[in-house]
Amino acid sequence: MPSDFHPPCLVRLLIVVLCVFFLARCATIGPPAQSEEDSIKQGKRAIVLARIIAEVPGRPIDYPTGRTVRLASIDKGEAPKAYPLAHFPSPGSKKEGWVYFILEPGTYHLSVLPTYEVNSNKKRDPETAKITETVFGKPMTFSTFWFHVPKDTPLLYIGSLNISCKGRYSWWTADATECSDTEVIDESAAAQELAGVSLSRYGPLRTMLLSRYGRPDDKTVPLRAERGFVIKGPQALASPEWIGRGIDRGIGAGTIFFLGGAYGIFPFIAYLPIGTAAGFIGGSHSQAKWEPCIEGLSKVFKEYDAVWNMTKITAERSIMRFVDTDGSRVDDPPAAARANYLEDLLIVNIQEVALRECEKSWTFCLEMEIRARLWDAAAERLTYDRLLGYTFEKRLHLGRDLYVLPVSPPSPCRDIEAYCGQEGPALFREELSRGITSLTEKLVKDLGIERSGGH
Repeated sequence: MPSDFHPPCLVRLLIVVLCVFFLARCATIGPPAQSEEDSIKQGKRAIVLARIIAEVPGRPIDYPTGRTVRLASIDKGEAPKAYPLAHFPSPGSKKEGWVYFILEPGTYHLSVLPTYEVNSNKKRDPETAKITETVFGKPMTFSTFWFHVPKDTPLLYIGSLNISCKGRYSWWTADATECSDTEVIDESAAAQELAGVSLSRYGPLRTMLLSRYGRPDDKTVPLRAERGFVIKGPQALASPEWIGRGIDRGIGAGTIFFLGGAYGIFPFIAYLPIGTAAGFIGGSHSQAKWEPCIEGLSKVFKEYDAVWNMTKITAERSIMRFVDTDGSRVDDPPAAARANYLEDLLIVNIQEVALRECEKSWTFCLEMEIRARLWDAAAERLTYDRLLGYTFEKRLHLGRDLYVLPVSPPSPCRDIEAYCGQEGPALFREELSRGITSLTEKLVKDLGIERSGGH
């Protein structure tokens, strides 16, 4: 056996062969299938055209036959997951890296790697939202992106993504020592020509280049005269799911059977009903014990009025003015902007306020999450869409945490008795104020809309 042979290489080769076989049978070359075409004509979905290029060195890595991107609907709160590339405008364009997605209207989070990820332990920068993970056996850092698919836009081009790597390329695999960050290139002319040949039946192509997620590189809001903001939020405090929490812990205790290896599977299966019942009983007990405390904290939350306080701080610290939009129009930025004669409209939704358990059992913190979107009336598009969170400091970033960016400092974790004792209501109110202030200051700073001269 050659000295430079490694078992992971064989696994990688096997995966490539399987992907080639699968995509060769299931890939769509040319227009979408009839069922997909019907949904596009009905406005339920759209064709989103892109080009993905990765080279090691100077030779393209064949994305369509062995790679996936990670995609998540931010509107639906999805966790980023592998999205296989299976739609290509034409055989020739496929070789050049052109692909298209069939997606519903909405906002999406996207990341691209030059090869397969080998583990799920990702590090995410809270400012830039860049992800560091192991590819080609080495830790590498790449930007993540977001893009918006508007309604009534059946054909959209979001840009060309390019990754250039240093290393070597054999006949069956690539081995890179270093890769550049993903670069977004505007190839609108080439996209327009390609769409005119292969996808012309779906109408004119619109270009809306995707943007890096995280803090904007440049000031996003131009200093125009008519700019406003509106804030909406939840009416109730989210309580810990005591019964679900108890069942998870009851079942989790059964993992001790796996200390002896795979032979523990049968004892674990036999234990499941016992663990579930024990967890349910424990969760019900916790709910009965702590629910009166949560009801008291919910009363504090309603009295504090998070929406009013965030509105007040935003008006004091930003150059935008508050607009009293019709609540029914908040989810329709174009209509809300037109109704208030605005050139820019910032819509902030306080999505959740909850008492959340930290990584250490029976310690809890206040967790708040906001989503901020900026509508540019002249460009007729969203120019900013981010989720920010006030939460405890987490060691791992999985699922939605990859695009819910935390503010600093983190929310402190405390024993639940701290919130449920005599000083609990006052402590909780202080945390509400600290969370709202931290989220607002972060948003105003990131958008570059601070009011000059301080508060």
